[in-house]
Amino acid sequence: MSNLFCPYPYINLYYRGRNHPRGHRVKVCCDAVEDINSSSLQEAMDGRFTDPYWENLKQNFRDNKWPTACRKCERDENNQKQSHRQVAVRTFNLENEQQVIDQFGDKPPVLQLDVRPNNKCNLMCRMCTPVDSSLIAEHAGESQTLVELYGERDIADGLDPPTFAVPPKEYLTGITNIRMLGGEPTLDENCLALMDKMIELGKGPEVHISITTNGTNARKSFLERIEHFNTNLRFSIDGYGPYYEYVRTYGNWNKLTKNIGRLAPHAAGMGANFVLQMYNVFGVGQYAEWLDTMYLKYDNWNQPSFAIPLEWPTGFDIGNLKENHRTELVEELNNIEQTVQHHHTKKFIKQAINCILTRKEPFALPEQSLTKLTKAMDKQRSTNLLDLDKRFKDYL
Repeated sequence: MSNLFCPYPYINLYYRGRNHPRGHRVKVCCDAVEDINSSSLQEAMDGRFTDPYWENLKQNFRDNKWPTACRKCERDENNQKQSHRQVAVRTFNLENEQQVIDQFGDKPPVLQLDVRPNNKCNLMCRMCTPVDSSLIAEHAGESQTLVELYGERDIADGLDPPTFAVPPKEYLTGITNIRMLGGEPTLDENCLALMDKMIELGKGPEVHISITTNGTNARKSFLERIEHFNTNLRFSIDGYGPYYEYVRTYGNWNKLTKNIGRLAPHAAGMGANFVLQMYNVFGVGQYAEWLDTMYLKYDNWNQPSFAIPLEWPTGFDIGNLKENHRTELVEELNNIEQTVQHHHTKKFIKQAINCILTRKEPFALPEQSLTKLTKAMDKQRSTNLLDLDKRFKDYL
């Protein structure tokens, strides 16, 4: 490959508050497979021009070699998939080191922060884990099946998340992009404190903030914060109506749709992520029809929506679908694709069809079986999967 380059070693930092030997993870980006030897985000920012790790990353790119930290991007590009590196080059319009130096000098500021401070969350999504949902961590011990699924270490980590120190304001002056995930970042005091510091710095619409949210928080205090910035909201929804409420325990469909209406006037852009899994695959057609109405209802519902195939637990993978159900679903989705209007909806449907047709049956792991986990989760949450669709009886 000619001109192998990534701007992230110059301008980006990723932080995830997860118990780890130092109680956190700091990396050059979310896809990097190596941690930076820093005790905090601030320390990592201080070390960007003194820690040999950073210079080694840059030298690898100068030598047209993939750094070991960047194996995921290397694999994606070798498999003809869009990589995070390619997105970064396009987003910041930086194709080589000289362009970085010309625009920002030989010691460029951090332009983008990707932060996931802790697991504070008010939902218990079936495909989630204790390190990503505090509620799952609190209730995992109620079922030995779930303890075996998550592991005692992750449950303990989820019950005792590390603290996150928001860097002082002088470290944030160059920031133009912030990505926030959780847990549920709109309920996380750390994410709110980071926005408050940016507001104190006088930052406004020139700062792009992307928040992946479950849409349960439309409080006035949150709305007042996000309207300062160029804010994009990515809603994690994973189903329409009863499918949504089944997958995302404690979620309320009517409240969600009302909250979207409240959030819409304060956001520059909106979109949705849909994690395609056994629990919602029979409702994907209904979801697509609803999604199309959102593109037509809100001018700023302008982001692509993705059908993301779930890989863990293996029992939830739609590779477990029986052939007759694959055929039924593809026929249904092809018919719906002819009726929806927005091009993003049509693309979403094509993604879903491709997943349904191509996902292969995963290697079966007893502790991750659909039957075993459904029985445990339904008992814990007072639900019944068969109430969604009788076809599920073929899998239980």
